[in-house]
Amino acid sequence: MTEHREIEAFVVAHIQAQKKEEQRWRLTFWLTSIAAFLLFLFTFYPSEENVLNLISRLPKEDQAAWREWAIRTFPSEMTPDPDCANDPNVSRCGAEMEKIFFFLPHPYPEMLVFMRGGIRVTILVTIAAYLLTLVVGLFGGLGRLAKSRIINGISTLYVEIVRGIPLLVQLIWWYFAFPAILQQTVWPDYQADPIAMSILGLVFCYGAYMSEIYRAGIQSIPKGQMEAALSLGMSRVQALRFVIIPQALRVILPPMGNEFIALLKDSSLVSAVAVVDLTRRGREYMSAHFNPIEVWILVALLYLIMTIFSARIVSLIERKTKTS
Repeated sequence: MTEHREIEAFVVAHIQAQKKEEQRWRLTFWLTSIAAFLLFLFTFYPSEENVLNLISRLPKEDQAAWREWAIRTFPSEMTPDPDCANDPNVSRCGAEMEKIFFFLPHPYPEMLVFMRGGIRVTILVTIAAYLLTLVVGLFGGLGRLAKSRIINGISTLYVEIVRGIPLLVQLIWWYFAFPAILQQTVWPDYQADPIAMSILGLVFCYGAYMSEIYRAGIQSIPKGQMEAALSLGMSRVQALRFVIIPQALRVILPPMGNEFIALLKDSSLVSAVAVVDLTRRGREYMSAHFNPIEVWILVALLYLIMTIFSARIVSLIERKTKTS
């Protein structure tokens, strides 16, 4: 009887611990979701400067009315200038966007507005690089499993070489060395685009790591699955597409999510190759105002919001796939 009560007490304690863990997960998920949504809204909400830049491409006879509408509708993110208040030719002075963060101490509202474009670049570079990495990693993983010695050898060489070189070195090579090679060979007038070269460097590096994730996931599926698919009349490509890869995706979802989070954090390295991302904007503000403590606290907090939100989304996807 005593043993039965001990087992019952253990089960009850385990259920209560699971409920508390679930409550903590839900609380952190919704808090980070709200913070990430507000950050996303603030980052991508159009400002007066952005809208006026688009209006400048319209025919001149239509610009006047649209300019008045943009000034009335959208807040300004101009850097505050005390001298412009005495200039009668300036219609608006200061950054209206800073008023959104009136509850924050100085200089955090000004820093947030200044880093707004950098946050946008960080998000776009990360998403673009990750989507391309999924494709490159899939081909790399299949190449590692190919029966052809040439394809297998090329894929293996790619993975081993790229994983042995630091990401920062690769980004610098793609931005400085690769354009120089093009200029000296086939494209004399080529000018490197920092964002394009940064995305290419990130994809080239993380594609090697993603290749190993795909390879491990595909190899985790029992060989009998492939044999059964081939016995039903499927080709090897059809078996991979409809049988093997869908099962492997469930296995590799956690490491794929971890790669996205790692890519988001490593995107800060693109600031070394003239990309005006969040880290670069923080460095520019610090060099202009000489306040490293406030700047890097804010930069770290912004990265933390994005990474925790990404981790919770990955966890949510894992839960959905397990229950389905």
